[in-house]
Amino acid sequence: SGIFTPNHNPFLTPKRILVSTELNYKPKVKELGINIDYPHELFLAQIKIDAKSLWSRDNDYYNSLVKQAQRYISSDIAKKTCIFKPLLGVYIREKQKDGRYKKIFKQLHTLSLQLDSEQKNRIIRSVVQMTDDADYDGIALPYFHNTFRLNNFNENLKIAQTYALNQLTSGIEIMPILPPTDNVVDFEKALSDFQDKNQEGIICIPSTSSVRYQFIHNIVKDFSLKDESEKIGLMCIDAPRKHPSRPVSHPHYALLQGYDIVARKIRLPFLREDGKGSNDKEVEEIRKFNYKKLSIDFFNKQFLFDTSKVDTSCQPFTKFTHKELFREADKNKLLDVVLKVMEAFDSYKEMENCQPYIASSEFTDYLKIRASLKEAYDKDFSNSRIEDYFP
Repeated sequence: SGIFTPNHNPFLTPKRILVSTELNYKPKVKELGINIDYPHELFLAQIKIDAKSLWSRDNDYYNSLVKQAQRYISSDIAKKTCIFKPLLGVYIREKQKDGRYKKIFKQLHTLSLQLDSEQKNRIIRSVVQMTDDADYDGIALPYFHNTFRLNNFNENLKIAQTYALNQLTSGIEIMPILPPTDNVVDFEKALSDFQDKNQEGIICIPSTSSVRYQFIHNIVKDFSLKDESEKIGLMCIDAPRKHPSRPVSHPHYALLQGYDIVARKIRLPFLREDGKGSNDKEVEEIRKFNYKKLSIDFFNKQFLFDTSKVDTSCQPFTKFTHKELFREADKNKLLDVVLKVMEAFDSYKEMENCQPYIASSEFTDYLKIRASLKEAYDKDFSNSRIEDYFP
């Protein structure tokens, strides 16, 4: 992490992106009489897309997707840099345990479909055009082949960039998704090729196991270290809320891996009535982000009796005591939602707070005051000097 300085919009990193699931919490919080406006500069929306309808050129389906994407962009969201993330797949009939068949959405990259060049071109051109039609600023371009190959990655990117350059006038940013793979040679070459062929830009890399894909994580860290241009940004997408084996918040752990921008995993489409499990969780199952340690901990029931003011950067919440806010939220089955909204605000603020430490090469000082992140570093990166990644 460091300073990402594209010519048209330089900004300090790291940054946490607001995602569409978090935006979905806004009307839920309003049920408590609380209005919030997220401070994030970047917004990412994910939409599930039936690829068959794209290569068969179903106009009605295409137009419905554009309208769905546009519904995310209210007046306050339109002021942000908006990124479109198509989730490409197909519906297949799958036999259930009870013997009945059900239509299941399967992502393209998990299937062994043989797409001809025209089908592939139609998919890529359609999602790029859709990004422009829905008034987004950029697209996280999907990699939809079931095996990673360098030529497929570069060819898909060229198709998208050429179409955007020749057919669109809005100047949308093409941000290719580079999937984790055992093909480490092609993965590393994809990063270097992107840097060589693009004066500036962002590559999106899905979060994945640091054990299963250890060499991929090493390549990402090395690239982050060696990129002195500050023109190529690394975006970690699909980041889980919590590290799988550490108490640390995974979006903050991603900073140790060399990422500049982090987006949480999006599990639900926008405008679905409830956040994931928000109406089903018991208090004992709910977790809370601790911004002082950068940890994800189980909710402490003592907060339900705490008469001190709510400690958060989400200003509309600070007029309440912990007892007032959390009891009212729990009564309305919105405690999990309220805590995730607080997390979106406080995690974003914490990434802003650590920017000066990274820019001044004093990240070790920041680690000293964030216990869970320091613990994760000591356990997972102890064989390397922190200065190797934050020089």
